[in-house]
Amino acid sequence: MLAGVLMTEQRVENAGNLWVWPGAHRTHAAFFRERGPEALVESKGYPKIELPEPSQVLGGPGDVILAHYMIGHNIGGNYACDRAPQAVYFRLRRAGHQHRWRECLCDELLEYDPVRAALDREIV
Repeated sequence: MLAGVLMTEQRVENAGNLWVWPGAHRTHAAFFRERGPEALVESKGYPKIELPEPSQVLGGPGDVILAHYMIGHNIGGNYACDRAPQAVYFRLRRAGHQHRWRECLCDELLEYDPVRAALDREIV
């Protein structure tokens, strides 16, 4: 999971905000199911998938961002603010992830049991 804490005001677009491509984690998983998890290395971490329209994340100091690690994300340019945005990001992983990362690439909810349950999907 990607976890971020905004340290500065980021309430306007195009001020160096985090950009995300909602739903891209599902598209990535479908790509890896079709081509196998080794396709991550073959694509050098950027598989050729169709991305939806991006959204900019807005918020203020202390706001927390939680996102699936396979969601498309990047930092945007700063055209609207005279100061650089600041945030602290962490990559969190569930115990045992290093032994099942290949399966996680093919099943975007493998390590998200509460989300899977909330979506009324079978927990494997």
